[in-house]
Amino acid sequence: MLCSTEPTAGESRIRIRALGRSEVLVAGQPVKASAWVYHKARELCFYLLDRPPTSKAQIGLDLWPEASPAQLRNYLHRSLYFIRKTLGDPDVVHFERGQYSIRPGPDLWYDAAEFEAGLRRATALGSLTAASAERRAEMIALLQAAIALWGGEFLADLDIGEWALLRREELRQSYLRALIDLGQLYLLEARYGEAIAIWRRALTVEPYLEMTRRELMRCMARQGETAAALGEYERLRDLLAADLGVSPSHETTSLYERIRRGDDV
Repeated sequence: MLCSTEPTAGESRIRIRALGRSEVLVAGQPVKASAWVYHKARELCFYLLDRPPTSKAQIGLDLWPEASPAQLRNYLHRSLYFIRKTLGDPDVVHFERGQYSIRPGPDLWYDAAEFEAGLRRATALGSLTAASAERRAEMIALLQAAIALWGGEFLADLDIGEWALLRREELRQSYLRALIDLGQLYLLEARYGEAIAIWRRALTVEPYLEMTRRELMRCMARQGETAAALGEYERLRDLLAADLGVSPSHETTSLYERIRRGDDV
């Protein structure tokens, strides 16, 4: 019996992941690296997906900085041909007013775009601390969904240009902010166990961020895990001394002393 290669109802025909290991699925089937033929075609695909409409000149500066005008024209046209062929859609690349783009839509799902859209929707709901319980529940759901899309650093498995390195750091900071916001929401809801798990994830992204360490210590203390909370301070102290030659801030040390005395935190 033949297996259908059509996507399930409601699922985009083209699904592209860039957060972590890159993956392109067309009608449910993974696209092999060899299908692109020209490795710059795959890079250009992600480049156009991840940027606003862009001119040929800017594409040349970012992907082919050493190319002559004639070479750039040839490289670009060849790459666009392989993108259209690989994705099975002659209209997937838009050209309007001298600018190229690939825009996600009903037929094309892109994880980085979905990730950022979820964060924007959460931010649009307002202040974390001023929100009602109902609004906080909405924020939590949006942040959870966005964070679930994070498979790792942007295009972590590809050797590509500086444009992607800058984008990688931008997305990394957005991910860290999402973790911090979700941790704060869990703290406001007294969901300390879930907050601890999120703070730990945030520390894998930025181990030197003292605010994150303090909130982790605070949640542990509120759950009665005093020794664990004090241990987090000691780990931070040793890390900062070894890597940066500095000590924890007064605010972090003050929290440590309050937990050690058994004060409410």
